[in-house]
This record gives sequence, structure tokens and C-alpha cells, in this order.
Amino acid sequence: MISVLSRLLQSSGNNNFNRKYTHLAILLVFGLLLSACAGTDKAVRRSPNQSTKKTTKRGDVTKVKKKVKEIEWTEAKDDAKPPIERPKVERLGDIEILKEDIYDITYFIPFDAGNYANSQSASDRFVQYYSGLLVATEILEREGVSLNLNIVDEKKRSFDNVLRTSISADTDVIVGPYNRNNLKAAATLAAQKQIPIVSPWQASATITKENPYYIQLRPNTDNFYYAILEEIKRNYSDLENVYLLGRETSPMDNDKKRTRKLQKLAKDVWGESDENHLQEFMLSQDSIDLGETAFDSIFVSDKPNVMIIPNWSFKDEAFVYGALRRLSVEKGITDVVVYGMPIMIESDKISFDQYNSLNMRVARSKFVDEYDGDVARFKRDFVNKYGALPTDDAFEGYDNLMFIGRNLKKHGKNFQYFLNKDQGYYLQAKYNVEATRQDSPDDRLQKINYFENKNVDIIEFKNNRFARKIR
Repeated sequence: MISVLSRLLQSSGNNNFNRKYTHLAILLVFGLLLSACAGTDKAVRRSPNQSTKKTTKRGDVTKVKKKVKEIEWTEAKDDAKPPIERPKVERLGDIEILKEDIYDITYFIPFDAGNYANSQSASDRFVQYYSGLLVATEILEREGVSLNLNIVDEKKRSFDNVLRTSISADTDVIVGPYNRNNLKAAATLAAQKQIPIVSPWQASATITKENPYYIQLRPNTDNFYYAILEEIKRNYSDLENVYLLGRETSPMDNDKKRTRKLQKLAKDVWGESDENHLQEFMLSQDSIDLGETAFDSIFVSDKPNVMIIPNWSFKDEAFVYGALRRLSVEKGITDVVVYGMPIMIESDKISFDQYNSLNMRVARSKFVDEYDGDVARFKRDFVNKYGALPTDDAFEGYDNLMFIGRNLKKHGKNFQYFLNKDQGYYLQAKYNVEATRQDSPDDRLQKINYFENKNVDIIEFKNNRFARKIR
């Protein structure tokens, strides 16, 4: 059995951590974790309450030793026998929601993350995520939520075997995997065994169909676009100067496909009027890089000029940065507001001067408010425990498990049918989970396709910092 890694490398006592030393500490711990996990597909187990429930996995038996006290037995009279209590049950129509004392959650986490991402820090992002989980277990334990966490190292080449040996009749919830093909396989098995499966990292409408056990926590791209268009509609009555930016030529004509989709979504939000079309402005990369001007004379001085940059992939980072740079130079004194995707915050190329001069507003499903008191306490506790600053991945791991654990306690197994009742913000995110439905031949019946988090916030740059925009 592999030991649970519960502590990162401690610091020398200085809380002003340099980023490179934090990175080094996490990489060292990641190396230790990989060496511990090498050559096995067995689960890492954390049982906060040390319960003996569900400690048996196929080919892997763990015995939890507890002290046994001598007990004097006395014969109980019939009237002293306690009544037999039925398990606590909630109902949603014909669905029984059974509650248990302890829930078994299996996580598939790609600690060998180099196989799944191109980022230089791909490996330590999942160590951070895992560390956030461990912090959440301590909080949930104090809240009376008892969990057995089985942490499985997702392995690209042998995942079918890993999946088959990691899921049993005891499994109550599956989280992950990261790899899309592995996720499809896990979602199929979860549907067969009727086990809720939570996907924190992938967003796609094609992962699974007619699967009421699949819960997607990352919103689909359309939800980001809807959030931007609805925000514009709320704030600007005159849509004449709303421009959709794109490239004249892009790989596989992705910008043109994106433009057609956004025009359709704009009609859904703004109505069918011809006057409500998004104005399209296509740029050439040469004009951005070398031209005297890229935007000609589209700026109007007496009203806000609203620009939408819908590109989200880091493959488009050069275009996004170049368009923002030219906008900030060419706009002069005109009022420009730029709406965009998370890359506008995540890119290291974009400066605070550009954020400020272009009144940037970014659609994001996850955002850590550094001025929030709960966030500050989490950062303090994380540093004291691990000797490293938490990244967004640590906050995500914490929030994911807090969300799952609390809803398991409230609603038991099949908790996904009640997730629409959870409307509060966690440290990083709000989960607005709704059932997406698939039309059936019978108009009176709509089958659940899967459950999806639709929450997207607009983050604005104001007073030299980012904050959630209040609707």
C-alpha cells in the first residue's frame, strides 16, 4: 500500500516565498510522490475517521486496527431493545436518495501529468490540486462528513485495467479522470454501475449522452459567450458599436466558425432584429505586427466602443496579445471596453496598463478574490501546513471536494439531482449545476443528458485589481 502524501516540503521560516523556490519545493515533493506510486495501480487511501467501512478493494485489503475494550454483557429485556431504524431516505419522484455514514470517493489524478499537458508546470499543478483535497478533508471532518478517499494515479497506457480494479460496489462517487478518452470510459462505467462521476477538468457536450450520473463542473464554451453577451445587453442599450474581433485567416478557419456561432448566440440573447447583429472586424496578423494601424477609424468618440475577443486557446495568445496592444495604442482618448475569455487574465504577456486602459472584462468560471477573508485564511493555513503558496489548482481541489462532500451529507447518494439547490460561492467558484436535457419523441418526457455547471462570472479590472462584477 502506498502512503498518503500529506505534507509538502517545509520552508526555512520565511513567508515571503519566491516563486522559483515554491516551484522547486513542489517538484521535489512530486518526485517523491511518483517514486512512491511507481509500479502499482493500487489506490492511495485516506480515511479521516479511521472507520473500517469499505476498506476492501479487489486484490488490496487494508486492516484498520483499533483498541478493543473488555465489555461486560448483560441480557436486555424486550422493552429495553432499541427500535430498528431504517436508513435515512429522501425522494425525488421515484428516485430514492440513500444516506450513509461514510462515503467512498475514488479520484483519478494524472500525477504523471507530462503525458496530458504541454505546460511546463503540468506536474506540480496536480500535486497542488491533491494538497487542496487534503485540506478539505480536515474541514469536512469537522463538519461531520466522513469520507474514504481513494487516490488513483491515472496512467495513460493501462487505464482500462486501472479503472476496472479501482471501482467496486463500495464506490459512491468517481472524480476525474483528466484525459478525455479515459473520461469517456469512466463515464460509461459509471452509468452502467449507477455511480455519480464528477468531471472537474474537461468541458464537452460529446463526452457522454443520456447519462444522469455525469456531472461536469467546467462550463462549456457557449456559457462563457452567453455571459459576455448578457453582460453587454445589461450595460449597453446601443449595440451599434459592439465589434466582434477575429482574424482574416486562422488555422482551420476557427475564427470564422467562432464568429458564426457568436452571431447565432447574439440573436438568442438580443433578439432577431437585424440591427442587433454583432459587427465583425477581421484583422490580419501583418497589420497587427507591422502595420501603421490595425483598426483604421472604427472608434467613435461620443460613446463606448465595445470589443469582444472570443479566442480562448493559448495557441491564439499571439493574436490576443497583439490585438490588445494595438487597441491600447490606437484608441487615443476614446472609451474602449474589451470583453474576452480567461486567457486574457492567464497570459503573462498582458500588462496592467492594458487591463486599465481597455477596461477589460473577462468571463471566468473560477476566480480567487485575494481580498476575501476566507481566501486569506486558506492561504495562511496552506503555507503553515505545506511550506508553499497555494495556486489556483489548490483552491480548485479544495472547492471540488467541499462541494461534493457537503452535498453528499445533505442529499446522500445520487446527490446530483439536488445540486441546483447549492447556490453559494466557495473559495474559488460558484457551482450552478443544472440538468441538460435531450428531447425525446414524446414531448411530455425529456431525458437528462447530463448535469453541467453553467456559472460564469464577469471579472473586471477596477481600482488596479480584478474583482467579480456585481450584476
